[in-house]
Amino acid sequence: MKSKRRIGRLRHRVTIKRRSIEYDEVGQVIETYTDIKTVAAAIETFGGKNLAQQGVADASLIVTIRHLAGLTPYDLLACRGEILYIGAIIDPEPDHPGRWLEVYCSKEPFENVED
Repeated sequence: MKSKRRIGRLRHRVTIKRRSIEYDEVGQVIETYTDIKTVAAAIETFGGKNLAQQGVADASLIVTIRHLAGLTPYDLLACRGEILYIGAIIDPEPDHPGRWLEVYCSKEPFENVED
């Protein structure tokens, strides 16, 4: 997809949330997520053979955003009141790296993302 056409499709707002783990007085784990940044995004429903080729067959959504350093599968995306779990992050234009990211997501946690 050409960059000019992609910019016009970024009509959704997605908040990136970063996980942090703390411990209370008795040593129990308290997991919290902090809003890192809200960005414009294109969201597509996807499935089947295309996702299996990328190695994320369980993903159901592709969220396209401008390149953002530091985004990991441990982060979450929040959009339209829903939490999206990240399965993979791919640069769709290897000839022009650093412009876009395709974030393969699901509404359910992925089993391959370990703590």
